[in-house]
Amino acid sequence: PLLVKAAAATALIRIGDPRGDAHFRAVFEAFRNDARTYCVEVIGELRLAAYAESIVKMIDRPRGAEPAAIVKTLARLSSRSDVARQGFDALLARTDVLGSLAREVRGTIPPPAG
Repeated sequence: PLLVKAAAATALIRIGDPRGDAHFRAVFEAFRNDARTYCVEVIGELRLAAYAESIVKMIDRPRGAEPAAIVKTLARLSSRSDVARQGFDALLARTDVLGSLAREVRGTIPPPAG
C-alpha cells in the first residue's frame, strides 16, 4: 500500500538516508492519491522546501490531498521557501474557504525546530 511506502520513505528521510527522498517523491507523485494527504503533512512537518512548488500547485488542484493539509504545509514552508511564502500570501488575500483557513492557520504554526 502507498501509505506504508510513504511511511517507510519518511523514516528513511528522518534518518538521513538518501534513498528516502526518491521513494517519498514516487509516492507523492503517484497516480493513486490514497497517501497524498499524509505526504503533504510530512512535507510540512519536516519542512521539505524542495516540494514547495508542488504544494503551491495543489492549491487549485489538490489531487486528492485535504485542502487544510495543503494550507498548513504552505504556512510551515513559508519560512524556508519564497515560492511557498508567495503561495501562502496569495491564500491570505483570497475570500474563499481556503483564504479563511489560511488566516486561521497563520498564527498557529510553530517556528522551525533547531
